[in-house]
Amino acid sequence: MDNLSLFIKPWLSLTVPEIVKKVKELGFSKIEVPIRNGCFLNPDNCITELPKLTKLFKSEGVAVNAVASAVDERVFAAMSEADIKLMRVMLICGDDESYNDGEKRFIKMMDEASRYCEKYNTRV
Repeated sequence: MDNLSLFIKPWLSLTVPEIVKKVKELGFSKIEVPIRNGCFLNPDNCITELPKLTKLFKSEGVAVNAVASAVDERVFAAMSEADIKLMRVMLICGDDESYNDGEKRFIKMMDEASRYCEKYNTRV
């Protein structure tokens, strides 16, 4: 499973050593880490904590090869600092929003993301 990464959001209640154990038990060597409010990594702390977490996982033989987050310059800066090149984002439509309106908002967000990708040498 070298070309796949595991999204660790379901195990955020575990400690990092427990997450490493779970990742290895499942046969993965790469993970995708969420950076969101309410998670142990969030936009406010990711610039300092993502590089630390990446080094910790790497020392256990697990690579952080992607993050899942919203478009936020702080996250792109943290990704650059931690040498993570890929961010996964999703189109989410609100209950009061049509799909077309959500798509238009998403396209604007991707325009903003493209500037950060260029600045921080990352991809979305």
